Amino acid sequence: MDVNDRGALRDELRAQRTGLTPAQRIAAAAGVAAVLEQLPEFLVDQHVAGYWAVAGEVPLHAAVGALTSREQRYYLPVLECQHRLRFAPWRVGTEVRANRYGIPEPQCDAADLLDPDTLDLVLV
Repeated sequence: MDVNDRGALRDELRAQRTGLTPAQRIAAAAGVAAVLEQLPEFLVDQHVAGYWAVAGEVPLHAAVGALTSREQRYYLPVLECQHRLRFAPWRVGTEVRANRYGIPEPQCDAADLLDPDTLDLVLV
C-alpha cells in the first residue's frame, strides 16, 4: 500500500468514526473495556499506555478506571522536540494541555516521562 492509499484509507476511517453517534461510541467503549478485562496482560501489566480520544475515536475511559483500582499506571503520549514520542502518567484530575495538534497531553516533570520501550502494553 503506497502513501496515497494509506492517506485515503485514513480519511475514510476518520469519516466513519466521526459518523458514529455518542451512544455508539459509548457502547464501543464498553465493549473495548469488556474485551480488555479478558486479557491476562491487561489485568497485571503495570505500565499501560493508550490515547486521549479525539475526532470520534473510541474513548478508553471505561478501561482506565479498572487500571487505577488495580494500582496499575496509565500513560498518554507526549510529543517532545524533534517529534520524539514519550509517555506521561495520567489519572483523573491530572492537568493537561493541548499539544501542537490540539491533542491533550498530561503535564508532568520530564523525569516522569517513559520511553516507549519501557511500557508493558499499548492500546491503539
